[in-house]
Amino acid sequence: MVEKKRILLFTDWFTPGYKAGGPIQSCKNLVAHLENEYEFYILTSDRDINEKMPFAGIAVNMWNMISSDIHVWYASPGSLSLNNLRHLIGSVDPDIVYLNSMFSKSFTLLPLLALKRIRFEGRVVLAPRGMLHSGALQQKGLKKKLFLQIFRLTGWPRKLQFHATDEQELKDIKSFFPTANVKMAPNIPNVDNSSLSFPVKQKDELKAIFVSRIHPKKNLHFLLELFRELKPAQKLTFDIYGVFDDEAYTSQCKKLASALPDNILINFHGPLASRDVLVTLKKSHVFMLPTLGENFGHAIFESLTAGRPVLISDQTPWRDLTVAKAGWDLPVANKQAYSNVIEQLLNMEQEEFNVWANGAKNHSVEYLAKQDYFSTYSKLFNE
Repeated sequence: MVEKKRILLFTDWFTPGYKAGGPIQSCKNLVAHLENEYEFYILTSDRDINEKMPFAGIAVNMWNMISSDIHVWYASPGSLSLNNLRHLIGSVDPDIVYLNSMFSKSFTLLPLLALKRIRFEGRVVLAPRGMLHSGALQQKGLKKKLFLQIFRLTGWPRKLQFHATDEQELKDIKSFFPTANVKMAPNIPNVDNSSLSFPVKQKDELKAIFVSRIHPKKNLHFLLELFRELKPAQKLTFDIYGVFDDEAYTSQCKKLASALPDNILINFHGPLASRDVLVTLKKSHVFMLPTLGENFGHAIFESLTAGRPVLISDQTPWRDLTVAKAGWDLPVANKQAYSNVIEQLLNMEQEEFNVWANGAKNHSVEYLAKQDYFSTYSKLFNE
């Protein structure tokens, strides 16, 4: 039997965490899909984003064997010194090191420094996870751009294998590192294989849902401001799920929500466990996310595979949705376009809504039919 290659994967958060959203899904699905081909060693935090306590039921600062080919080291805060990382990397002796972030101090910068100290000769793959997108760089932009300038000077961009998940991310990487070696392999999403169901849809009633971090990048306030324009006879229920990632922004959004009239019901639910996302999406008519930029948008795909159309910005890989009757991808500069779609959704009755629900489901099926995950990830890790 040929011995499997070892992948040492560094990521800020991993399962059983879920509050950080997409990055956790990306890693979890990658590992699950490729477990039969590689042996994974995952080095991550011992707690979820913004949590003070570690996960229950895990061993901290030691290897947890999840299966024969998946081992997870849950590191406590401050435990990952340069010397500790050098020792851990040496003990695993990986063929490939995979870094699941562009700007993480503990799970990208320190590992890169440790790899340099031990003169690691294997492959190093870095996945920016959308952090080089213009929308993402608007947040703490000066600090990030300074980091990128320093990163160029270290020479690492010439030594790394960059992982882009779509054409836009490939362009983003090349814009900062023109000579970088970049390979493209799409994110691996969660899929709903159950038959399509249709919630009751009546004219002038709409159930919408938002599943993402409450953060300026996700642009939640944009929707709350648009809802002011609804007519008194129109009833909207808007369920918001996501970790309160920015206290000041969360307060701003809650203030906007509290000022809306009684025909608009806004519910802030907090974070949603990944196992509950699909079933929760199905309770609504439409998923809304006017984001300033997404690398993939796991919740967007999950809405489509659940058979729910999406109203999103044009800053994600999910484009030309209206042609497929799967949703709408619109520039956030065009508020009137969003208002028109919300009015269209409110005016829909059952027959028309079912057409869009079918369109969403079919679009997800067509997307999956085009993917060859094993081949693309084999090229990423081996060629």
